[in-house]
Amino acid sequence: DRPSQTMRILIDGVERASASLTATIVGVEAHLVRVETDTAGGFPRFTIVGLPDSAVRESEARIRAALRNCGYSFPAQNVTVNLAPADMKKEGSGFDLPIALGVLAGMGELEGARLENFMFLGELSLDGLLRPVRGALSIASKARELGITNLVVPLQNGREAAAVEGVSVYALKSLPEALELLRTWPSRYASVTQPRYTYLVRGKAVEGDNYVESLSHQQVPK
Repeated sequence: DRPSQTMRILIDGVERASASLTATIVGVEAHLVRVETDTAGGFPRFTIVGLPDSAVRESEARIRAALRNCGYSFPAQNVTVNLAPADMKKEGSGFDLPIALGVLAGMGELEGARLENFMFLGELSLDGLLRPVRGALSIASKARELGITNLVVPLQNGREAAAVEGVSVYALKSLPEALELLRTWPSRYASVTQPRYTYLVRGKAVEGDNYVESLSHQQVPK
């Protein structure tokens, strides 16, 4: 069955708690992880719980810089991130994107409900670009197994993840592109029929095979 993600708490009209889905690699297998993010008043601090390794704990620095360089301020509040299930070790930098999106939802920059249609994977650079991570193929397979039909990955992981049938893979370049996708989906992408993978280029959906072919002749559009 498709996992439930509902976790939304409204305070002054803003969703302070939200949840999204990602996965972690244990050995060669992907395991589902629910990323719960809560933004509350009190002394400003950032806490990640749920057996994160050092790369996951270091996500705070990457996310702070990425948000600032993309035009957003990191909330001066108590931000708590829970990676569930809590008894399974979480490894790698692929949690950056879902955590950052949860923080943005807590800031009111994004409706938390928008996160429910996707699984997210990606490391953030300090300027907000998405960097590739390992395990995209296994994670795409886990998404299909769980009935999750939309997967957001870094641009360089697009072809790998798209090898899995039955999952629409959105290969993006940056955190702002992920925000744009979530704010406009599904209306902007309604005309794309079962893409193997889709790139977001200047706000337009471009099917993977055509775009990858163009990359051999020109630079990635900015």
